[in-house]
Amino acid sequence: MTGEEAPTILELRSDVLSNPWRLDLAEIEALMIFPGSEEKRNKYFASALVELFAEYPETVPEYKWRELFFIARNARPITDWQDEALDIFVKGSIVGGFLHDKIGYEMLGIHKTSAEVAERVIKLYKKNSDGGYVRTSVSDFNSNVWPKFKCVAHFWAASVLVNINLSKQDMRFPCRLVD
Repeated sequence: MTGEEAPTILELRSDVLSNPWRLDLAEIEALMIFPGSEEKRNKYFASALVELFAEYPETVPEYKWRELFFIARNARPITDWQDEALDIFVKGSIVGGFLHDKIGYEMLGIHKTSAEVAERVIKLYKKNSDGGYVRTSVSDFNSNVWPKFKCVAHFWAASVLVNINLSKQDMRFPCRLVD
């Protein structure tokens, strides 16, 4: 992988499992979308932070407003990330589907090569995509997509797994807060 690697440890609050918050998901989202760029992760997280506090201003302690003002002044609106994140989302979902299926085949004692699994998953995403947005091949997957996202493939696989049976309207990235 060229560029930075994703952090080895994701620093989350100690009570994140018993008391998850939308901001925890934003931190995971940023890592999943931009595993190789700390700068982009931080910018995305700042946008998500501003969005969250705009939606729930009562959650911001008074002493944090000044700090939040400076963050907001430089943050892009979260909607500005959508075009950039769409291609990443599709490729990350393919990575998650690949890891999910590869492990599933192994657990069932079925040997499939990585190329076979990648081809199956890519075909499935192409078939199910509205407008054929999936722009990758097995060759591109092996040389570009997998190397970029393999450090966060487990997050993508979990996201695929919790969203797999939901309608498009009910899907949430990376998951719903209750998942």
